[in-house]
Amino acid sequence: MAWHHRLIAKVLNRFPSLAEKLTLRAVKSVASELPAKPWQPITQAPFQAKLMLVTTGGVHTPEQPPFDMGNSHGDTSFRWIPKNQSDFRITHDYYDHTDADADINCLFPLPLANRLSENGLIGSLTSHHPSFMGHIEDPLVPEFLDKRLPDFHSQFKDQLKDPPDLVVLSPA
Repeated sequence: MAWHHRLIAKVLNRFPSLAEKLTLRAVKSVASELPAKPWQPITQAPFQAKLMLVTTGGVHTPEQPPFDMGNSHGDTSFRWIPKNQSDFRITHDYYDHTDADADINCLFPLPLANRLSENGLIGSLTSHHPSFMGHIEDPLVPEFLDKRLPDFHSQFKDQLKDPPDLVVLSPA
């Protein structure tokens, strides 16, 4: 982790109210550019639904390229994590992921979800689960909204023959 990213993470961990204010400002900025979308009600019992996990924690497989930490504005790309993946990497300098490095389930509970599904405690899982790097700021926000989200949506429709009934977001 670059020294200035570590410093930012330490300051935000030390002053959670500052982190909250910055997060709210960022969410309001991005939300103001999004069209209004209604929530879709779940049509079956959550414990029988097909589940997709989405993380903004910078998770990827060892075979996938790491997220770009060289750009201080972030990385708008995403990775598709296969359902049965068991080895993970985290490339994200804007939070302390020591605990997630030790146990990925605290950030991206895909191994746990697989075990729960195999034991019949939750429904099935989609074949792949998307991972983003949550640190994206101007001037990259328009690129994310105008290019990456449409790319994601297109891949979502083309690659996933098993769309989810329920999506769980696991932010970093």
